[in-house]
Amino acid sequence: MMGRVALTLTTFGLLGCASAPHTKPSNASTAAPPPLEALGVAQDEHSLEERIAADLRRRHLSAEVRRQRGDAVVVLDWKGHEKPDFRMLIDTQVSAGQGKGLARERVVIVRLLTRVRVPSARRDAVFEVLNRRNAEYWAGTFYVHPKDGEIEGRWALNIPAGETLRTGFVFDAVVRLVSVWGDLYPLLAPAMLPRRDV
Repeated sequence: MMGRVALTLTTFGLLGCASAPHTKPSNASTAAPPPLEALGVAQDEHSLEERIAADLRRRHLSAEVRRQRGDAVVVLDWKGHEKPDFRMLIDTQVSAGQGKGLARERVVIVRLLTRVRVPSARRDAVFEVLNRRNAEYWAGTFYVHPKDGEIEGRWALNIPAGETLRTGFVFDAVVRLVSVWGDLYPLLAPAMLPRRDV
């Protein structure tokens, strides 16, 4: 699986982008190149979503910021090809406050909504597959949403007080969740089929 992830990351141009050597022509200014886009702890979370969406669009992904229940979220719709189409949502939330509604830390939550709902009769079999996968791999967590039975993937990236998070890490989480879902779906499909007694 990790070979596929590396291939996917190479395809998207993520591997090596932060560490590529910077060469400047002899007539270039001595000013340092601008840093990669950084996300800090902001009180205006909408600005963070806008910066994340801009970075994903720069990487040729169709990302837009939408309002949902008074909150701004980044939305990416994906064609599933051999699996159902799915949607990704990226949201920032306060992970630690300092009173009066002010953020001291923020978390970027990347969610993959598979649009695959597990019938209640098949949930135990699906739980077994998901539990085994979550124990074996570090790249995100997949679970069955307790309200509607939809399989979801989740990845959280915390921004501690006084620190920044490069938007490339959000892109990395998106790519890895998509890759894991590609590996996981064929394993889950048989668990969701009705059992045939022989």
